[in-house]
Amino acid sequence: MVTLCSQGTLQGVRFVDRGNGVADETAPILWSHEFSGSVNYLPTCVTEAAYLINLANLKGHSYGMTLCGKNHFGSFLNGNRMRPPEGVNLHQWLTKREIGVYSPLTDLMANANLGGKTMLYILDALICAPSEGASITADNAKWQQAPFHGNYPASILISQDPVAIDSVGADFLRNEPSVTSRNDALREEPAVENYLHKAGLVPDAPSGTAYTDSQGKPALRLGVHEHWNHPALRQYSRNLGKAEGIEFIQLLPS
Repeated sequence: MVTLCSQGTLQGVRFVDRGNGVADETAPILWSHEFSGSVNYLPTCVTEAAYLINLANLKGHSYGMTLCGKNHFGSFLNGNRMRPPEGVNLHQWLTKREIGVYSPLTDLMANANLGGKTMLYILDALICAPSEGASITADNAKWQQAPFHGNYPASILISQDPVAIDSVGADFLRNEPSVTSRNDALREEPAVENYLHKAGLVPDAPSGTAYTDSQGKPALRLGVHEHWNHPALRQYSRNLGKAEGIEFIQLLPS
């Protein structure tokens, strides 16, 4: 992908990863929970950016799902250059299968340089994998639910609300048999949405965690978390005439 997206008309596109990323040591991540691992730093490409666009894959995961929230696991560096999530044992919080506990994803969404700078969230749902280790096949990537009816989802979800877009993504994943049949956590565990519950209720998170923006200020409300009323109707509060909540707009007819 790096090669194809760095030549021709795309020549000059810059890719930054843990191999060539430079840690901004003036911007450590101040987690809202005490960790004993290495200090995590934001890379200079993040701290120097005027704005961010969070483009994530819509897919299942062995702990449940991967959406825009977990996409930020690639947005920071450890001093010891390990894979960022493992360096501070963040995965333990995603695999707890508990709701109402601390969530590192909520911390990242609240971070002034990450969620605070993000002006657009996009979920790539063109072809969706049931989990991170699954090979893509027509059998597991074609969706049965409406409005897809045995076709690839072939969709892109766009929002300016990080909580709302992941809530809609979760509704699609949790109602898709080709995904849930291969993903026990997504099928059985409401705790996969723990971070959305926290983000939707900041600053009064059920866990009692005082989330901050990693710059000493308390996190304000990060977005709206709710579920649609029915898998076929796919309506949220504002679709039903309420003044607040998610409004789901389908640009092409089913």
